[in-house]
Amino acid sequence: MPPNKALQLTANSAFQLWFGSLLASTSALRRPRRRCWPQLSAGPLGGQSMSESHDPPAVADTERRTWDRFGSKYLDTFAAITSRGAALLIEAAELRPGDAVLEIGCGPGNVAARLAETGARVVGIDFAPHMVQAARSTYRDIDFHEADAEDLPFEPGTFQAVAACYTLHHLARPEKVFSEIHRVLAPGGRFVFVHPQEQESMNIFFDAVAAHHTPEAVPHGPLFGCTDQSLFESMVSKAGFGDCRLEIRELPLQLRSLEPLLEGCREFIQMDALPEALQEKIEAATLQNAKEHQRGSGFAFTDTVLLGRAVKPLEAGHPRRRCS
Repeated sequence: MPPNKALQLTANSAFQLWFGSLLASTSALRRPRRRCWPQLSAGPLGGQSMSESHDPPAVADTERRTWDRFGSKYLDTFAAITSRGAALLIEAAELRPGDAVLEIGCGPGNVAARLAETGARVVGIDFAPHMVQAARSTYRDIDFHEADAEDLPFEPGTFQAVAACYTLHHLARPEKVFSEIHRVLAPGGRFVFVHPQEQESMNIFFDAVAAHHTPEAVPHGPLFGCTDQSLFESMVSKAGFGDCRLEIRELPLQLRSLEPLLEGCREFIQMDALPEALQEKIEAATLQNAKEHQRGSGFAFTDTVLLGRAVKPLEAGHPRRRCS
């Protein structure tokens, strides 16, 4: 499908907007070194400019409404998946007690809380109001702000580290966010991120959906479904970072019950909007897909993520090392 047609806004619900791109990225993530949506080939970042290929206001609006709908429900559903990334972020950022740390896209605060266990002074921001409310009510010792990562409300050089956990693929203008992160980091500060790659856990559900339903394609951020490490390297380098490291890491997931994961997936796509008979087919196919992951009375999955780290040079013009 041509990019312009795939990204065209319609009067569809938020469910339809998200659903198509989720299914596209689920199958795409199975192919190694896949380029990002849409295919990039000869512009500022290797293809069309992101403003030409994406509709950032539409992406941002859809993201905000989707996650604002979740609020505190995230803690009982997807937090089991995203919390696993905190240990990798702590490792990559080399956090020390007293470090000032910003988490962008903090959601209900589950990852920020893990970062704070190191003794770091953590601040979390999210642009979904109900997510911020949930974070403030659950983790009262951490400072949370409703803010847009494209326009961070902090002075230059405020933080020793900025972290993003399962966040970059939701950004409408990641290149703008990376520049803002660079601005608020102190010289020598670390930008660290965890970005999903192969997601066995989520695939049991979205493969079942794909087998029984074909929704429309939708607007999404430039890094949605992206596994092309060269694009990440290009974007962080253009933002002014150096000493960049990228590596694929495994994140095992053990679940006693599938229900929290599946409830999150159902809510995410607003599955109750589908006909009841179709819902039953999807549920049955999901349980069938899960059988290969059953271990005794529980389930075991091995998801993979891209762990990234980049450093703001100590001095302007400091030589930069390419990602490794």
